[in-house]
Amino acid sequence: MVASHLNNGTVTAGVVMVGRAKRKIRWLLLPAACLSAGAANAQTLPSVFGLQLGAPVTLPECRHMEGVPAGSNGVPAYEMEQPVTCVQQPYELGWAALRQGTVVFTREQTPELSAANMIGVYFSKDSDKVIAIEAATPGYEGAAYIIAQLTAKFGKPTSADEDRRIVSRVSVLAKHVVWKRSGFTVDYQSVASSVRAGELLVSTDEYDRLASAGDAANAAKRTPL
Repeated sequence: MVASHLNNGTVTAGVVMVGRAKRKIRWLLLPAACLSAGAANAQTLPSVFGLQLGAPVTLPECRHMEGVPAGSNGVPAYEMEQPVTCVQQPYELGWAALRQGTVVFTREQTPELSAANMIGVYFSKDSDKVIAIEAATPGYEGAAYIIAQLTAKFGKPTSADEDRRIVSRVSVLAKHVVWKRSGFTVDYQSVASSVRAGELLVSTDEYDRLASAGDAANAAKRTPL
């Protein structure tokens, strides 16, 4: 079995077996031009899907949909199909001091480990540096392959758990694997909202701190028992 590797700056391609079906690897990283080499703290953080944690996204903004007003959050309406890989304007989240944007890939550049042609990118409210990257992944049947790819890039997992779940009346073995590294964490769950999609979050310590603070603030507002 030949597999592609997520090593920064290097991609090898081949054929892998997922279930019983052969498929060609399309793990494509974005050109180095979309990365910013200026951020000092980014030197110890990884790139994921061609985006450098700790550095700004320098992709062009996605093409607007003509004649359609912006949404209530001020974000413009964007065309569904984009001619180049691009980024949508981030908006502020209500539950934490974070902003979320979206990177939209062309069909040809869509990462193989992403279940869609778009991924979420997170920023703090006062900085344009990426502090987290989130993607929906293919379903639980591809979990072993996804874990192998993440292990090839990030090394041995810090923790790996699995449990049997009933999702949409289907019993599946859900896997939760975490790589805790200096300055960032990789969190992969093979089953998220459905058996057809998992979730991958690569977050910096700053994102984890802001998200935890937001969760705590929201919990404090809830009515106690």
